[in-house]
Amino acid sequence: MTRRSTTHGVGWLKGTVGALGASALMVMMLASPAAADPPTLDDFTITFPDLNPCTGETHTVTIELTFFQHDHGDRFIEHGVSSVTTSSGFEGGGTTTLVETEGAFVFRAVDVLTDEAGSRIMARTIFIVDPETGAVRVERGDLTCVHAAE
Repeated sequence: MTRRSTTHGVGWLKGTVGALGASALMVMMLASPAAADPPTLDDFTITFPDLNPCTGETHTVTIELTFFQHDHGDRFIEHGVSSVTTSSGFEGGGTTTLVETEGAFVFRAVDVLTDEAGSRIMARTIFIVDPETGAVRVERGDLTCVHAAE
């Protein structure tokens, strides 16, 4: 079994988290309070080249996200469900969570992908920002080959 982590994907994760965070902030600024209303749905798709951490080869990744958004007065909560495919045959998905309060803007995402041979990739990220100052408190992400099939 080979276990390899790459920082190539981390750069993409940081960029994507920034884009998702900016999108979420725009939604929060435009959203009206609706504590009793059903969630607002929003879809987002992104395609980009990235490094497959199991093979070291470049592949194309497509992420389709559906966000379920709730505005509860002083709290904005968003839960996302992702579907991920790659040109190298990996498929899978995961979840995202975004919460904004007066004290923090927190974004977390985890996706697990598998190919037909049984190789698995895990992508994780967390991003925490002070909403008053815009200062980044935590910014971490990793793209790991959890299992490389023989």
